[in-house]
Amino acid sequence: MKRALLGAVATLSLVAASPAAADPVQVRDGKFDAVVSANQMSRISIPGDRIASVRSIGEPDGPQMLVEAEETTGDVYVAFDGDVLGRSFTLFLVTASGRTVQATLSPQAVDGQTVLVAMSAQPTGSGASVDRTERRGDYTETVTALMRVMFRGEVPEGVSCSAQGASGTRVGPFELRISQTCQAVGLRGQVIDIENKSAAAVPVMVDSFLVAGVLAAAADRDELQPGGRGRVFVVEEVR
Repeated sequence: MKRALLGAVATLSLVAASPAAADPVQVRDGKFDAVVSANQMSRISIPGDRIASVRSIGEPDGPQMLVEAEETTGDVYVAFDGDVLGRSFTLFLVTASGRTVQATLSPQAVDGQTVLVAMSAQPTGSGASVDRTERRGDYTETVTALMRVMFRGEVPEGVSCSAQGASGTRVGPFELRISQTCQAVGLRGQVIDIENKSAAAVPVMVDSFLVAGVLAAAADRDELQPGGRGRVFVVEEVR
C-alpha cells in the first residue's frame, strides 16, 4: 500500500519541477529539523554517507508519513497521506557508518524538497570501540548489567552515568526526553522519559527503538494513559 501511494506521489512530482536542494541542515546533538513538501515527494540525503535504515513513529489515527529508502543511492524519500499542514513527523535515520540521527520534519505548502544533511565530525575519544567480530565472551552479560544499572539506579565500578538536561521532543503521541546516559566499555545506555500527550491510551512499542546499532531496549510500561509517564531503556554500541 505504501509503495503504491509513494509511486503515485512520485508520478505527480515528475510533472512538477525536480525537487530543489536547499542549504544543508546541520545535525546538532544527533538531531535536525527540516521543511519538506506537504503534497509532493521530498528526498533526504546525507552527502558522504548512506542511510542504511529508517524508522518512523506516528499517530495511528492521524495522517501518515510514507517513507521509502532507496537502496541504490542511500537516500530516503518521504510523502504524506492526508492533511499534514501544521503537524510535524519524526524519523530515525541510521547511516552506513553506524550513526543514528533523529529528523523532525515539518510539511509545508512548498514544492518537493531535497534535504541535504550535514553531519558533524564523529567525536573521538568518546568511548572504546568494540569490533563486532572481536566481542568478549561476556558481552551479552555486559549489556544485561548495563540495563539493570539504568532500571535500578545503581552504578557499579566500570560504569559512569550522568544526568541529561535535553529538552523534550514530540514524536507522534509521545514526548521523549533523554534523562540519563551511562557508559561502559564499548557500550552506551540511555534512559528516555516518555509522556503520552494524546487524549487516548497508547501502547509503548519498544520495537520502534530497535534501530541499527541498538543491542537492547526495554520499557517499564506496556501502555500509557493520557498524561501518563514511563521510561524506555536503550543500550547501543559505541563504534
